[in-house]
Amino acid sequence: MQIRTFALSAFQVNAYLLVADNGTDAVIIDAPDEIEQVIDACDDEHIVPRWLLLTHGHADHLAGAAAIKQHWPDIQLAIHAGDEPKLHSPMANLSMLMGASVKSPPADLLLKEGDEIRLADINLQVIETPGHTPGGISLLAAGAKPPVLFSGDTLFALSIGRTDFPGGNSRQLIKSIREKLYTLPPDTVCYPGHGPTTTISTERASNPYVED
Repeated sequence: MQIRTFALSAFQVNAYLLVADNGTDAVIIDAPDEIEQVIDACDDEHIVPRWLLLTHGHADHLAGAAAIKQHWPDIQLAIHAGDEPKLHSPMANLSMLMGASVKSPPADLLLKEGDEIRLADINLQVIETPGHTPGGISLLAAGAKPPVLFSGDTLFALSIGRTDFPGGNSRQLIKSIREKLYTLPPDTVCYPGHGPTTTISTERASNPYVED
């Protein structure tokens, strides 16, 4: 599995393109505005994404979902059930607060704890990590060496996701990080929704927002 990072839109959202070892099949994690950069990269290399996985339902992470679905009608869009209402509600996904009206196509699959997305050599396990949003998830590639975690807006490098938006819960977010993410192998590489990569060991030792 090859991981490519695209920092897109004014919010510098990390969209991740996971390309299978066969060089053709792929998974996209999150779909910000300016997702055309990912679409063009795939077309240039004859890559066909089969899944679009959304870590949560805020507009900055799903604004490009419609463009992806239009380009690849057969791609499967998946989000946690707790954030599914945000797909079709500009108020719930916060785009209305920015003077926009962002909507996503409907989900093909509603995710829950323990679900697995398998595609060629790509195997992603769903971990429920609510707090930033009620349906926020992280995605773990436990079989990678070292393990790889896509943490959405739950855990960042030396920071954590905001909880002052509707549906946010700071205690729940810290609980998610402590009980779900900090228990992963220390060498797990974390790919967050914004900003640079980090590791679980680094965050356990140095993140000032999550104290034991």
